[in-house]
Amino acid sequence: MSAEHPDPLQGFDPLQGFSFDDELDDSLEPGTLDDGPYGLPVSANAPKFSSDAFDISEDAGTRISTLFDRMVPHTRVLMAILETTQQPASAETLYEEVAQLQQHHHSVYAPATFCDLLSRAGAISQTNEEGVPLKDIEREPEVVTVDGEDYWTVAPPPELFWTLTDEGRAYFDAYQPLEQIRTLIANEPHYAHLFHHVLEQAAAEGGATVGQLDEFVLADPVTKSPKRYAMYFVDKLERAGAVDWEGSWVITKAGRDYLAEVSKESEE
Repeated sequence: MSAEHPDPLQGFDPLQGFSFDDELDDSLEPGTLDDGPYGLPVSANAPKFSSDAFDISEDAGTRISTLFDRMVPHTRVLMAILETTQQPASAETLYEEVAQLQQHHHSVYAPATFCDLLSRAGAISQTNEEGVPLKDIEREPEVVTVDGEDYWTVAPPPELFWTLTDEGRAYFDAYQPLEQIRTLIANEPHYAHLFHHVLEQAAAEGGATVGQLDEFVLADPVTKSPKRYAMYFVDKLERAGAVDWEGSWVITKAGRDYLAEVSKESEE
């Protein structure tokens, strides 16, 4: 990128100097820090911002929760990183895994950026292969001989591994998407049949598109006032961890577990 055409994303940091000023109505579309259904930022719904609590909070648990709250469309990627780093994972291997998960999400965040954000939050840390923090490893300079003369040279850095912290493990262990799905639908019982329909369609081979879902949703009288489109239900199910975008909307394991639970209850 030339000096005449600087990179517009250079120095971009979604967490620096910002926090939500008000609690947003969760019925609204995602904010600008969220990616939309097709992995594109939603600029029309920019929330108001004020001074940030992310960097000044001394509590890693608070920072981790803040990060996940602001990056809901990336929950799958963030949780995958936490799962993989339960044992020290090489940066190369981890970045490749994240790149695979991102193939259907066109995001401004590179794999290394996700790891850096989780590190700032206190969920993972840079270590060696044994899980020892790199900041605690002292490396002695090496001696090289050139034309019979000995010179000191900086030792090469150790290979980078990412490892889950205690706070990151606590957040990972507490993540219960099945319970979140139950709570979501229990809180809106008048829409339960529509949530179930979206999950059933997303469970079909090839998943479901918004157009396919809208045909059913818009025909239901309960969506007339207030007007509800399929994305209202898809967005909430995505935030609860029930569906994910993979070129179409597909059901997650937690979503399948919920449908199995509902089916079992209906048979009893």
